[in-house]
Amino acid sequence: MNERQMALEALRYDLRERLQLYRTHQPHEGETAPPGDNVMDQRATHVAQELARVEQALLRIAAGEGDYCGRCLMRLEGWQLTTDPCATLCAYCEARPNDDV
Repeated sequence: MNERQMALEALRYDLRERLQLYRTHQPHEGETAPPGDNVMDQRATHVAQELARVEQALLRIAAGEGDYCGRCLMRLEGWQLTTDPCATLCAYCEARPNDDV
């Protein structure tokens, strides 16, 4: 397991813990939601989306595709993966609209 995978695994663990925390603070059926409850829902949604990104990145790595751009297949730059370990596009493709493929 390389450094990036270890960082992603640690992030996945943290996100799962946070998601569980947000979900356990939800009111049970028939209870009134506390004021500001929508904030917890928004946080849970954001964490779930980030968790999905991390899991997708880990799947791409396991398939041998994690170091390559998902659009042009060029190798992703090290600085880009350090900045965003879940990156799926190179900087060039990231800057281009989808219809320029």
